[in-house]
Amino acid sequence: MQTSPRVNLRLQEFTDFGQPLVGGKLYTYSYGTKAQKIAFTDPDGTVPHTYTDDGVGGKYIALNIRGELPAPLYLSPGSYDISLKRSDGSTVWTRRADYIDSSLRSWIGGVTTSLGAALIGFPPASAGASTSAATHTVQNELRETVYIESFLSPELLADALSGTPILDHTAAWQNAINASAGKELLAKSTHTYRFTDTLTIPSESKINFHDAVIVDNVQGFWSGKNAKRAKPLFFIYGVENVRIKNVQYKAVRTRSTLSDSVPTVVFWIGDNRGGTAATRSISVRNVKASDCIGSTMFFCITGNAFNIDVKKVDITGPCAYGVNIEYGRAPSETDKYGMHPYNVCVEQFNGYDNPTSMGFLRVASCYNIKFTNCYGKNVRSFIYAWAGDRGISRVSENVIFENCSHYATPDFLPGVVNYVVQVMAADKDGSTGVALPSWTNYDHLFMFRGCQFQNNKVRSSAALRYYGTQGSTVFDACIFQGAYYGARLDRTAKVTYIPTSTLSFRECVFKQNYQDITMASIVGVLFDHCKFKRSDGVVPPIAMTNGAYNNKLLNCHFSELKTGIAWVSIGGGCNDNEISGCVFEGSGGSGATPPLELSSRTFGQGNSNHYSAQGLTKGGNNYYGVQGEPSTMEFDLAGLVGTSVDSKKRTSYLAGTSAVNATIKSIISGNVGDVVVFRSTSTGATVTFVDNDVAAGTENRLLTPAKGNLVKTGSRWTVSAYRTATGWILSEQVLYQQPVVVK
Repeated sequence: MQTSPRVNLRLQEFTDFGQPLVGGKLYTYSYGTKAQKIAFTDPDGTVPHTYTDDGVGGKYIALNIRGELPAPLYLSPGSYDISLKRSDGSTVWTRRADYIDSSLRSWIGGVTTSLGAALIGFPPASAGASTSAATHTVQNELRETVYIESFLSPELLADALSGTPILDHTAAWQNAINASAGKELLAKSTHTYRFTDTLTIPSESKINFHDAVIVDNVQGFWSGKNAKRAKPLFFIYGVENVRIKNVQYKAVRTRSTLSDSVPTVVFWIGDNRGGTAATRSISVRNVKASDCIGSTMFFCITGNAFNIDVKKVDITGPCAYGVNIEYGRAPSETDKYGMHPYNVCVEQFNGYDNPTSMGFLRVASCYNIKFTNCYGKNVRSFIYAWAGDRGISRVSENVIFENCSHYATPDFLPGVVNYVVQVMAADKDGSTGVALPSWTNYDHLFMFRGCQFQNNKVRSSAALRYYGTQGSTVFDACIFQGAYYGARLDRTAKVTYIPTSTLSFRECVFKQNYQDITMASIVGVLFDHCKFKRSDGVVPPIAMTNGAYNNKLLNCHFSELKTGIAWVSIGGGCNDNEISGCVFEGSGGSGATPPLELSSRTFGQGNSNHYSAQGLTKGGNNYYGVQGEPSTMEFDLAGLVGTSVDSKKRTSYLAGTSAVNATIKSIISGNVGDVVVFRSTSTGATVTFVDNDVAAGTENRLLTPAKGNLVKTGSRWTVSAYRTATGWILSEQVLYQQPVVVK
């Protein structure tokens, strides 16, 4: 007989189809057999149940007239098969039952107490983790998560559940944040929390708002250096290893604000108020905002902050800035770099329907920054990349925008000039106009890869506005479309230097813009393997004016232009640009207009103009040929106006009709060693070369072999002019021009 207690199975009432099983029989066997195993009426196992012989070799416990056991049923060690049968011997059910000893029964009792979690094991997180039961219990794992409900009073809980909280949850949340450092603080998804003051985030914080709504009604302003700046909602400074995620944000109109020039910050990461502590390894993910104050700066990453990760942010509606990464102190002997933000990654940061933004993705005075897969729909000033101003230090920014795009609907910002992308390194303070200090560094790198920018067609709007930088800006495989200007490249009053060899476009596409490119006072821009198509303006898609020189169009493709328009217009004073290896498909319609409209010396070779009988360039004294393309450098003297020819515009002059009766006194421009050729194919043509015309000047005069005027009539004659330092020497022999060097 067993002396240890047994469990009472309490099998006392039995039914058959819902009715008491009158005359029922309960058999107890050893598990898996038909051998009888005795059950007991007491927990100590001293009083066996009374069994009745069924007459066929078995014994059972008889139920009373109510279908009940006559006494409680306790088991001895081992497993049982318990079978319930009707009075006629047919089986109702058979079930297994197990003996549970005192230690197990004690454990079961303990599990139901507040200490129960400590009694249940938890598998290690990985194969290499410790398997110690002391450190791997449900209690240990649960204690890695702190629940905000533990810090909310019944009144605050009810307020949070209401959906429209009126109480202040700030103190309770701050207590929870402080108490949970190193653990995960978990909010409740059905709650809404209201804050009236800043939440200061300590190191090792892991806050999961679990898609709860947070209502920003923060009151008050900072003091000191940032006096009059409204307090931020989250302040993360001088700490490390912070994780915040799954936030749904809304602001109320009573939230403290000042103006767009001093924006209201939601997530303040780092410091620009004189603090020197590092802020590092900060991650904010999965944030949705639908009701910001118009002057909001949602993320401010500033000062000595590094290794910052911001991912999956959606902001719908007006705000002044989405994310701003900038600031560093002026350099000194002991701090030459000024503690800037660096190593920041912003991914899937999206904005929707924001007509008031002043720079949704904004960088200034920072380095090693990457924006990936960011998107804007109807967002004003989507990307603003610049060097900063005032007394802050500037470093090589090394900013990359990858797979970022902006889409504009037809009704986006009617009548409002907008720049989707702005790139600027100014040499004057943006507020005061004062020249920046001598230690200012302008050598910034902005890289755009696989981006697409669409804008409105309000006059002067642009997909890209490039104000100038002495560093480098590169666009690789980007698309500029649907704007008034695809790219507007010129200076402003804040940029007085001329950018030189600072900007390049590779494998880019410009389409459906009023004008693809307008350039002024800019040098060394490279367009390499770019495509220009479906321009819908009434002006040349590419226009260089106002001293734009040494720019290059290499291996570009032009197609689908409106009738009567040249593709490229290069104005006066824009010398030494190059057009090489370009293909012009049906420029200006079927032979109506040449693709190039040149008013300055232009170099190039290997171009082709499909479907046009007009050649590459327009004729006439006002237009230049492409030096390096011989077919563009010939001019018919029948159209000559005056008595001078320009060796930069043409190197070959033809007297091709009997109407030619030209007098030539000088050849302007050119370098020593240049050759200009005159020839005739018409018997009626007459050309007079005036010898040593005093009014022409020493360098531009003609010097004939006979020291007198040279008159040529008829056809099949050639006169060559060779440039020297003291004039052009004429010869009736064929002279070979020095090879043209394509710049």
